[in-house]
Amino acid sequence: MKKRIPLIDLVESVPLVVQDGLSYKWAHKSFMEYFSACFIYSDISSKKEEIINKMYKSENITFYENVLDIYYDIDQDTFNRVIIRPLLHDYLKYLGDTIVVDELKLIYKQYTYLRIFYRGMKVSIISESEDSFKACEKIKSELGVDVHSLSHSYNFVTADNHEDRFDIVRPNFVFTTDLNTTKIIEILKNKKTGFI
Repeated sequence: MKKRIPLIDLVESVPLVVQDGLSYKWAHKSFMEYFSACFIYSDISSKKEEIINKMYKSENITFYENVLDIYYDIDQDTFNRVIIRPLLHDYLKYLGDTIVVDELKLIYKQYTYLRIFYRGMKVSIISESEDSFKACEKIKSELGVDVHSLSHSYNFVTADNHEDRFDIVRPNFVFTTDLNTTKIIEILKNKKTGFI
């Protein structure tokens, strides 16, 4: 039997890695993210809380979103301690004294947590991305904070003289100022955790 070089096996036999010019990269990003999560858990366990916290607080959480998702499955205890416990503390602080608050006000506060609602003026139809960008910029300038679009919908209005096309649209947006917490909540919803 002929000896093979492990890197050649990774590239040719089991294509986990592909050659990219003079360097190599993961064939699929999910492999890299899985092995990154495993590495954090097992190989650098003394710093795992610090690393998980830095990924969670990063300005580019979307880059780490899948690693955090996978890490949750590997080490839920650390994930809960580092991310979920402070998140729940902030949420309960936001809700305030729930014993005194009436039920309708409590539901409203739960629904509006981390959300900013915006209903735009009637405008001529423009591209969805351009409209989203304009709305984000308007909210940012009015509030003086960075916002991220969570969802949007449009109310379409047909002019009286055109029955077959929409002439005016009123955009409705939901924004958040805390994309990181919103991404963690999405991960937990997808995991169907009991408290989300």
